Amino acid sequence: MANGSRQAAWEFFGTELKRRREDAGLTQAEPGLRVFVSGGYIGQFEQAIRKPQLDVAQRIDGVLRSDGIFERLCRKLIDDPRYAEYFARAAEDDAPPTAYTEAVYSGNLLDDPAVVKRSRAAYDQIRAAALSPEASLTLIESAAEDYRRCAGTT
Repeated sequence: MANGSRQAAWEFFGTELKRRREDAGLTQAEPGLRVFVSGGYIGQFEQAIRKPQLDVAQRIDGVLRSDGIFERLCRKLIDDPRYAEYFARAAEDDAPPTAYTEAVYSGNLLDDPAVVKRSRAAYDQIRAAALSPEASLTLIESAAEDYRRCAGTT
């Protein structure tokens, strides 16, 4: 897929995301909360500034009940042989360990092996302790219901 057509496909992804989100009557923040990204990230997906990871695309499908269109689009766009070749070279045994972290306004490429190791260990601990999106939503809904019940009796 040529670079121009690839960008056009990501723009289609964003336009379709915005259309379906607006059809569902949702702000950018609402699906963002449900898929564990910010509303600003949803906006950046819609403008094709950022490309969502596959798991985020799958969760967007679940929130918008879109029958897997975003997952299929994402798979199509990331399953390009050029990327496979690039990542194969990057994953060679002699390649130094790296990690990329993002903050609100910037990203950092970590290339110090000790820092990368600590960063990966911390990430693995957080992922192991995290609830699934569905379990998190159930917990939040339960807490909100408890609050409403308590607030209604005072």
